[in-house]
Amino acid sequence: MNMKTIIVAGFCCICWGCAPTITVNNVSYKVLTVKEERHLIEIARRLLIRPGKVLTAQEVNVVQRQEPQLEIVYSDDFFGEATVRWTTPKKIIEVHFDGELNQESVTVSISTEEVQPDLIRYTDSKK
Repeated sequence: MNMKTIIVAGFCCICWGCAPTITVNNVSYKVLTVKEERHLIEIARRLLIRPGKVLTAQEVNVVQRQEPQLEIVYSDDFFGEATVRWTTPKKIIEVHFDGELNQESVTVSISTEEVQPDLIRYTDSKK
C-alpha cells in the first residue's frame, strides 16, 4: 500500500469512524465501540438512581459501585437489543435498550425481578 492510500484511509476513518464489526452467519454488522457500550451503562445507571424509582438505598449503592452484565443482540448496523443487568442478593435489576443503540431515540425500559431460589423442594404429601 502506498502512502497516499494510507492517508486517505486514515482520513476516512476520522471522518466516518471505524466502527468495529462482528460477523454472524456470514452477515457483518457494525457494532458499538467500548466507549459507546460504557455510555449505555452510564445511561442505565442515571435512570436507576433517579429519585422516585423502586430501588432501595442498598440497591442504588450496588448499581453505582458494581459493574453490570451487558448483553447485546444485533439485528443490523448499531441496531438491536441491549440489556444492562445488576444482580443483588434479593433482586435482578435490568435496563433494556431497543432500537438504534447509538442514538438518543433508542427505546428504554426498566424491570426488576425478585431472585428465585435455585432449588425448589418437592415433598410428596401421600407418604
